[in-house]
Amino acid sequence: MDGRSYVMSGSLSDFSFSEVLDVVALSRQHTLVELREPDGSAVASINLKAGHLVRTASDTDDPRDAFDRAIRADSSCLFHVYRLSEPMEYQDSGRIADVLKDITKRPRRAKSRVRPPRPVAPRRKPAPTPPTTPEKTPVAAPTSAAPERPTSTAPERPTSTAPERPTSTAPERPTSAAPERPTSTAPERPTSTAPERPTSAAPSRPSVGSTRTSSVAVAVASPKGGVGKTTIALNLGISIARRGLRVTVIDADINGDILSLIDSRGAAKAGTYNLLSQPDTLERTLRRTAVPGLRVLPAMGQTLPDAASATGDQTEQWRALIAQALQSADVVLVDCPAGVTHTSLQVLRAVSHVLGVFQAETVASRSFEMFGRALDALQGPDRVEVAGVVVNMLSESDTSAAAYERFKTGPTGEWVLDPPIEHMGAFDQAADAGTPVQMFDSDAARNIAWVFDTLAAELSTRLALAPKQLEAGDSFLI
Repeated sequence: MDGRSYVMSGSLSDFSFSEVLDVVALSRQHTLVELREPDGSAVASINLKAGHLVRTASDTDDPRDAFDRAIRADSSCLFHVYRLSEPMEYQDSGRIADVLKDITKRPRRAKSRVRPPRPVAPRRKPAPTPPTTPEKTPVAAPTSAAPERPTSTAPERPTSTAPERPTSTAPERPTSAAPERPTSTAPERPTSTAPERPTSAAPSRPSVGSTRTSSVAVAVASPKGGVGKTTIALNLGISIARRGLRVTVIDADINGDILSLIDSRGAAKAGTYNLLSQPDTLERTLRRTAVPGLRVLPAMGQTLPDAASATGDQTEQWRALIAQALQSADVVLVDCPAGVTHTSLQVLRAVSHVLGVFQAETVASRSFEMFGRALDALQGPDRVEVAGVVVNMLSESDTSAAAYERFKTGPTGEWVLDPPIEHMGAFDQAADAGTPVQMFDSDAARNIAWVFDTLAAELSTRLALAPKQLEAGDSFLI
């Protein structure tokens, strides 16, 4: 089939077909899921779009029968997921949730042949614990030589259901990568979900095979607080670094800072707001992490920034600091404060791209109009490109689904990165365990890590960032 692009693959011994659906079924693009036996023979081919099972002209059998075979497939089967980039005529065969309910009520069919023995899935070896250093801030399970996780392959299951804990000599453990929560009730906004945008503000689409030779700075921003900017900046940084790229996360939010998110607030002696007046000290202030290729610049040290930082225009200082960070990083992510004025606006003037965060709920959808207005206000050399928008906290409620649907089908729907991040209890469980959700040891958390890896792959494609292998000595674990 022409017009397909590879998304991910794996084994049903690691992820059930239902778990695969949790990740890819809500995509607004046509998505093809193929199931095959270990010998390569076909089991089923499923077409999906926006939470619905669809039938296309290429389907050779009834979609529900194919779905039935897929949901009952043996765990030895392999799955491959593709996006279909070309427009396709299709017929709706029903909501996936409804089809799943109908099919699970059917009696099991007798197997027509004996399946081959189930292969033993490789297991991830525990990574060695790095020595404690006074300048190291853990944002992931301690490791000095952790294997890079493939971007498009399902994570492997660990051999134990219990989360691994660092030894007593390990650095202080992080506490949470749970989405930020709103601290106040947002006022009512106009009912429009997104403003009309000029076509020039659409995500930059590089030509096939093109790659970026220079570094890129991306602001992570949203008009509303508590939508998960910090969580997304940190976890997306982890996934991008695992693609072999050097990533620096700059924290510009003193109220919801990254070090508080990972329970390391007391470790920093200086941070972003200290460096605005002296960007040449960046290398001495960056916090090394246990993720190869990833470093973090805290928002501040132990004291709040002075009034000048809180009220003055420091656009030029932000430009100088971000330019300094780009000298030693392929990607710089700047976690902005809530809103799109003052500090966030200064950061937007200093970066080349912006990544929006959209919370899938009614009030946030109304307030997101301000995101477009802020970008419209940036003209000339201050103009910033939209790298995409991450949809966060999608729930099963009708209002959440409706907000998501309105946004992705609106004027700025092409901004949306797939898949959305669902509101899962794994974020809270990871917070209780004191670890980022990407590194938490549970099936749900591995699903979330898979989502972040997929988002990182899509963002890298839009920004023309080619994955590469980190060279020895380039892991920042020094």
